[in-house]
Amino acid sequence: MLPDLGIVLVLCCQIAWLARPAIIAAGWAYGAVSKRAYLLGGSFSSLAHELFTSDYHHESNGRGCERMRSLFRIGLDGWATFEFVAFWKRFYDSKTYPEHVYEHNLNRNGKLTETNVRELISWKYGYANADHASIREIQLAKWDSLGLIHECHERLNLLRNSQQLDEDVLKQSVRANLELVRKVNNKLTMAVFLAHIARPDDVPIFDVYVEKAWRYISQFKQVFEDAEYYLAYRRFFRDFCGRCASPAREVDKALWALGNFLLSECQLC
Repeated sequence: MLPDLGIVLVLCCQIAWLARPAIIAAGWAYGAVSKRAYLLGGSFSSLAHELFTSDYHHESNGRGCERMRSLFRIGLDGWATFEFVAFWKRFYDSKTYPEHVYEHNLNRNGKLTETNVRELISWKYGYANADHASIREIQLAKWDSLGLIHECHERLNLLRNSQQLDEDVLKQSVRANLELVRKVNNKLTMAVFLAHIARPDDVPIFDVYVEKAWRYISQFKQVFEDAEYYLAYRRFFRDFCGRCASPAREVDKALWALGNFLLSECQLC
């Protein structure tokens, strides 16, 4: 005697509901491993077999971790390709950092207003991310109360209108911005971002994610909070853009996404 169709459907729904954590975990694992497969230049199936059947993650003496790092770094010479940018830029967080807000307030063909600068600083703090809201409002309140936006926006217009931006000029600008942002958060990333607002095509954005990607790809070892450190990244970035033959903003998004992955999901470095 065949079971009632309604009972079968109810049982199937219950099984699917109970299995949802495993389904979600499998989806995350597929996404994470497929990214790693791209980095290795191999197929998803071969990498999945390598990762999940090896004893790398079972070794407790440190050798397993090192072997995983070595495995993950295979094929770094092939990263500087258009395919790298096309792959990784898809994982950029455009909801938190909406492109239309960024592009509109850069006002590339005109003069920066105080509103432009304030909106871009808000964008940098995670414009559309509710989780960042309290931090963003606290930081913006500091900028407003200290009059820093008014203080810096004319300086940024002067930098925008300067005919040449060599490394010495940029170094001076970033160091001057560092003196300004020390009143708020003392971060090299924000000092660079102010210079980026003035010259977006000449001064790539610098943050913890692109820094992670840069240091991972180039194996850059030194760490210091100064304009010279940023200039080392800028040289890497400009060279990388040339080899990728991709627009700078697209490369920035790809490096951001890779760095975010390395810091949040990969945990291999």
